[in-house]
Amino acid sequence: KEDERAISEHDRSTACAAQDIVLSRLADAPGLEDLSKEVGMAPRRLNEVFRQAFGETVAEFTRNARLDEAARRIKLERVSIKRAAWDAGYRHVANFSRAFQSRFGCTPGDHSRRP
Repeated sequence: KEDERAISEHDRSTACAAQDIVLSRLADAPGLEDLSKEVGMAPRRLNEVFRQAFGETVAEFTRNARLDEAARRIKLERVSIKRAAWDAGYRHVANFSRAFQSRFGCTPGDHSRRP
């Protein structure tokens, strides 16, 4: 399988550069098309390389990183769930709550009340 093959240093470097771009601009992270242009790799190939390097697609990584940041802010900064959802790119709190629960196994409200 392709996912089982060793990834070249060039591909790993490109995937790391893409990851750095997403993390540095998480609130307004570029989509796959724009990100692929920035790192100089075709979108489909970038997604394949990214999955080989990190175990998830660019979109999955971006979503998970945004949810991780939202969880951190809810817990440590005590931002409202609505604000965390909005900042994570969700326009509807219900969609954010479903994604949050899927990722963390609890609702954002439960997460905020945990010690």
